Amino acid sequence: MVFYEEQSGKSHTFDFSSFPAPLAMQRWMAVLLAARCGARGGSKRLATAKKYHWVLRRFTVVLSDAGRVPSSPGELAPEHFQILRDRYEDRPTSLRLYLQALRRLMRKRDDLTEEALHDLLRTRLPAAAEATQVMAYSDHEWHQIMTAVRRDVRISRDRIRAGVRLLVRFRQGELIPGSQEEALGRMLEEFASTGDLPRDESGVLRDEVSRLGGAMAISGMLSLTRDESTAFALLLSALTAENFGTVKMWPALHTRPDGGVAAQAVALVEETKPRRGPDREHMVAALEVLPASLRELAESEDTEPRLSHCAGSLPNSTWSSTRPAKNSSNPKRSPVFPRHVGRHLVGDRPFARL
Repeated sequence: MVFYEEQSGKSHTFDFSSFPAPLAMQRWMAVLLAARCGARGGSKRLATAKKYHWVLRRFTVVLSDAGRVPSSPGELAPEHFQILRDRYEDRPTSLRLYLQALRRLMRKRDDLTEEALHDLLRTRLPAAAEATQVMAYSDHEWHQIMTAVRRDVRISRDRIRAGVRLLVRFRQGELIPGSQEEALGRMLEEFASTGDLPRDESGVLRDEVSRLGGAMAISGMLSLTRDESTAFALLLSALTAENFGTVKMWPALHTRPDGGVAAQAVALVEETKPRRGPDREHMVAALEVLPASLRELAESEDTEPRLSHCAGSLPNSTWSSTRPAKNSSNPKRSPVFPRHVGRHLVGDRPFARL
């Protein structure tokens, strides 16, 4: 069975032929996974589909070790689920995970006997391990986070602006031929056009890339680094009250309904939340550009006071950090942030949701 993740477009092939079960059971389990992770199912992520596939495999392995593998779904009986419970009786956390997964996969199946389905659903799940309490950030900690985040965004903005100015000068022929600036401008032109730097036939970066500072330094003149991407996504997550995972997958392409000429402009960004279901996953986030009266205060290097709690308000210059991504060859599919953007940590507490 081939699974396609809606959000990333990745595909993965799930093999059921290695399950220690008859062909009828292998096909049935493939149907279970397809129903749960298909277009009308509730699971959309590849990691979740892999978990279900693993649980189904463990279920058949446990039954095979006990010599009680049914030949068809209709032969599944309460005793088969009891074998699973006995096998993981001393591991309640694993048993809870397996039973939860099997219930989600099988609870709406009409090809199971009523006795087997009732036995699967009747038993109280083992108690989950007590979760470690996560304390909320204090006002002082939150202000420290936002101050550090805005500083990282300003640094990236200034660096990318300088790179864009150098690229514009190269395109207008203002650089001295043969100079290092001209060579760097040519490198930026290729990176802006192709998203990559010059390579030889074997795929290795050419020596001139190293002479001009290296791939990280050159690409950083037009794009965000990993840490800056995390800071940028965290700032936008705080401004919009959207989850970090949603914000970091925003496309670079956005819409300015006013055409970019109004003093109080609004930018619209299309976003998707697959867990809302196929009919409700598409959403639009509105970001309001700060007026000039507050823009200087927001960009000040001094300790920044809180401006307002208006969601989605940010300086217009902040968008310059993402403009090169917007101008890429495929901006509708190009994310503002790279795939490896991680979580922002303060102490041992991850920022995941406001």
